[in-house]
Formats: sequence, C-alpha cells, structure tokens
Amino acid sequence: METLWLYVRAPFASFSSLRTGTYRDTMPIMPPSAAYGLILNLAGIEMRGSLKKSITPIRSDLPTIKLAFGRVAGNNSEISVLLQNMHSYPIGQTGKERKAKTHGNKYWIEPTYREVIVNLDMMLGVQADSELISCIRQGLNGECDRPFYGFPFAGDNNFLFDRIDCLEKPLPTHWFVQVNSNLELEPGAINLTVEIDRNNPSQTKSLLFSATKNAMTFIPDGEWLSMFEKANS
Repeated sequence: METLWLYVRAPFASFSSLRTGTYRDTMPIMPPSAAYGLILNLAGIEMRGSLKKSITPIRSDLPTIKLAFGRVAGNNSEISVLLQNMHSYPIGQTGKERKAKTHGNKYWIEPTYREVIVNLDMMLGVQADSELISCIRQGLNGECDRPFYGFPFAGDNNFLFDRIDCLEKPLPTHWFVQVNSNLELEPGAINLTVEIDRNNPSQTKSLLFSATKNAMTFIPDGEWLSMFEKANS
C-alpha cells in the first residue's frame, strides 16, 4: 500500500444529503462517498455500470482504498444560504395546467433555500496500491491516457475546485474520524455518507463522525476508513 496526500480547495462546494423539499442542506465537509468518487475520477476509473438501465448502477469491481479526510487547521470555511428558483416535476397534480406549454420540460418553479460551503479547505489521504496512486498523480498532471467521464466538481456541477495539490505530508488537520475513536474529539457529531446505493437509497450507508480536537500532521492507522471493501472480500 502506498500513501498519497491531497490538499483540496474550492471557493464554493455543496454535498447534499438525500433529501428533497424547499430547504437543501449540505454536509459541512466532503463526505467519504464523494471523496471516493473524486479519487476515481482523477485516476480515470469509470464508476458507472451499465448505461442501459433507467438507474445507472455503480460497478461492483471498483478498487478498495483507505481514506482519511479533514479540515485544514485555521481555515475560515463556513456554511452560507442561497435563495434560488428550483425547476422540478411536482408530485401529484400541482401545476398540471403548465405541463403542455413546456413540451416535456420541468414545469414547476418554486423558491428554495440552499446551503453551500464557502472556502472548502481540506486534506484527503489515500492509501491504495501503487498502480492506483500512480494513476491519480497522472490524472492531476494531465498525463492519464484513460478516457475521463465528466469534470471533477465540488459536489455540484456549478462548483469547481480551485486546486488539488499532491503534498509530501499533510498540513495540520482536524481529521474526521468515527465517534467511537480513542482520539480526543470536538463536541458534536455529523452523519456523513460512506457508500451510495442508487437502486435503493434506503440502503445508502452513513456513519457518525467527529473532528479531532487537536490538529495533527498524521492520522493513526486504525482511524483510516476502508472504502468499497466488500468488492474485494
């Protein structure tokens, strides 16, 4: 196993939980599920399965990695709220008189509050085999010869990363670890998605995390999070 440290920054980001309605919240940091998708994207690894199904599945043969993530010490990130008009297909008969005029497009508009992270500033640690680490480096350097799907974005395709840099060692970071950790943690816990089930959202896996009270330039071996382990078990 080889270790890679990524310093990730974005002026705006949004990592929504699986909710609908007129208030769209965001998790306060990139969750493990999104971090895993970003890493595969950088390595040029296609995450999608068959494109012939109505709901695109996730492949079952994706690589297993270990992941560490946290907010860089001293960063000034915060959550702000936007008000925007959301276009949607309503449930039931609401707005049905507009349907014919839009010729198949979304015909309902309503004002919606939406949370965004301002100044995302975080570290990602990746432990994986040397081939995958090499692919990530090549992707960041524009040297990957694999076809890419889409462009890396910060949780929403309206928000792009400023920089993703490879570092020799992590910056002082408040790492997010599971609440049963033996490390001293900040008060409070947040629920972050670890694995998304597109076919059955009720089976999406989430875990409770807290940030370490002290900023550290390392993370103990037992605090790394295994991602997609079932594919190789």
